[in-house]
Amino acid sequence: MVKRIFVFILLSFSYSCVYSQNSTDYDKFVAEAGDYLNLYRGTSPLPYKTLHIGTYYAFSEEFEKGDLYYNGKVYHGVEMNLNSHLDELYVKVPDSGRAVMLNKEFINKFSLGKRNFLLMGKRYEKGAPQPGFYEILYDGQAQLYKKIRKVISEKIGSSVNPVTRSKIERRFELVETYYLFKSGEWHKIPRRNSLLMQYREKRLEIRRFIRNNGLNSISDIDIIYASIMKFAESPTNAAHE
Repeated sequence: MVKRIFVFILLSFSYSCVYSQNSTDYDKFVAEAGDYLNLYRGTSPLPYKTLHIGTYYAFSEEFEKGDLYYNGKVYHGVEMNLNSHLDELYVKVPDSGRAVMLNKEFINKFSLGKRNFLLMGKRYEKGAPQPGFYEILYDGQAQLYKKIRKVISEKIGSSVNPVTRSKIERRFELVETYYLFKSGEWHKIPRRNSLLMQYREKRLEIRRFIRNNGLNSISDIDIIYASIMKFAESPTNAAHE
């Protein structure tokens, strides 16, 4: 408890120092931030020390506005970005360009644009995913989640890379893992057929649905999986095998 109070005082002091040259500006910032001020008292993310190719963010370097459920409150129109390498959520402080890291203990769920995310804690069911941030692709009687990870790969090139300024090329690679929670059980979905096998009684109808709606020509796996889930979970699509 003493440690947490000390950290809070330290962060409040360090942030106020930014405005120490003009107390009027700081007072104005506090007044404009209102209830959102608690979001902006976090620590700044540590910068990456080495140059790299690609981004550690889930989608892009751009922060997106969304809704955030944090410490029992809902905050609207917050600029956020997800570091999928360290599994950290950042918010941007208005009018400063400064980003701060949110305390995971207080995060419930959030949205980045039209994408919705959930912070999943430790679960003890067999096959359950590890704790962390997961995108919600479908939420009905069954749920489909996606884990986005950015992992670093290294290789030595034959010449100096203009981005890394070295022969060592450090690159952030995208790794996506899908999880289905259905009838109280977790299932890892490594491929499309794995999802269809969870709906054996409807698999012929699902395959027909995929053909009729041109899903085979779509490269976006998220759209394909979400469409399959919506069709398979619809009560009107009874099996006719």
